Amino acid sequence: MSPAEQLLEAALALAATGVPVFPCTGRKVPAIPGGHGHLDATTDPDEVRNLFTRAPWAKLIGVATGARSGLDILDIDPRHGGCVTRSGGSGPGSR
Repeated sequence: MSPAEQLLEAALALAATGVPVFPCTGRKVPAIPGGHGHLDATTDPDEVRNLFTRAPWAKLIGVATGARSGLDILDIDPRHGGCVTRSGGSGPGSR
């Protein structure tokens, strides 16, 4: 199975749990040119296939957060002073 097929299968599995997904590049940017980013996220298997087929260069699965999925995200970024102890690291901002 190719990496694109593996990514699609993972996206379909996640969408089947009720989490809306969309394809992203390796730089965490929505991969659909002219798309609507997180607003394109869906749980519909046919739409997930369509989105990921339209972006075979996608490397990541984007997830809609907030009210649409019931998921809230906390991004701790050590490069910008975030505490790295959550990831077991050390450096500026760690305690």
